[in-house]
Amino acid sequence: MKFYQNHGKLRGGAQYIEHVSKQNEHRITLEPGQVHEASHWMPHKGSIVISELAFVAEPISKEQQSIGIQSFVDIVVLQVPEECTSKFCDISKYGVGKIDNFQNTSFINLCENGRLLIERSVFQGFHSRLMVPSEGPMPLKVKDARIALPYKAQTYDVIFANCNHDGRRIHITGQAVLDYEESPVELSFVSIAILTIIALSICLLFSFLMIRVRRGTRAEYNTYQQVSMAAT
Repeated sequence: MKFYQNHGKLRGGAQYIEHVSKQNEHRITLEPGQVHEASHWMPHKGSIVISELAFVAEPISKEQQSIGIQSFVDIVVLQVPEECTSKFCDISKYGVGKIDNFQNTSFINLCENGRLLIERSVFQGFHSRLMVPSEGPMPLKVKDARIALPYKAQTYDVIFANCNHDGRRIHITGQAVLDYEESPVELSFVSIAILTIIALSICLLFSFLMIRVRRGTRAEYNTYQQVSMAAT
């Protein structure tokens, strides 16, 4: 799978920015009980489009089918601070997962009861899910999955969770698009000073030309008057 970013309205001219999967740049494989997370920087107001991603559930054995377990793939887009690009970041502060302890070691537990753990009272991101049946095809894509982002530069986590340990292996292919609008150019003090000097110079130049034109016209008029009087 690839992540692309678009500039303005040039939707056909997306620029490749990052491979999400290092093992296979065109596909993510979610094993049962696995969560995949990737962080991406959005420089301007825009949106993240994940509707072009395709989800396929791998067939399982008849023994597993007889269990008849239905599971889900959870998809989350979450705004996080820039320091949360680290894999050690505590995203439970933002409503995903919780801190557990085992043998004097703390860790983030993202799954609970076969689903991505989301604390609704804290979580403020985008969440969707795709049902994975015990057999047969699963829904291919997330519908209407364009997530609008606020007008500021920010880091976003994109999370795919296949939390059910007894579920099916999921393959994700396609591309996600970081589609942002071009923001107004922010001018520094030096840039503003340079533009002001240029503007004043242009104004002075036009003022000088207007004076020259007026003087030239007056001189031509006096010359014409003198010639006319001499002729009479």
